[in-house]
Amino acid sequence: MYILKDELAEIDKQQTKINQHPETLDEISTILERFKNHPVVYDDQAVRQLIQYIRVLSKKEVEILFIDNNKIKVNL
Repeated sequence: MYILKDELAEIDKQQTKINQHPETLDEISTILERFKNHPVVYDDQAVRQLIQYIRVLSKKEVEILFIDNNKIKVNL
């Protein structure tokens, strides 16, 4: 139960960050809009504008920290 409470608190904290920085989300949306209807090709400049770091946690999991300090874990 405590783990769930901690996870909910973390989600609330991240949502507050998102709500406090709508300009960052607008900037990300603008950048992504440029790539609409284009083939998906790695673009180092776009990655550097959106992502602060990518950390490999294991063979099956990576962590991505975006420039607005939102962090996600991706299972591969």
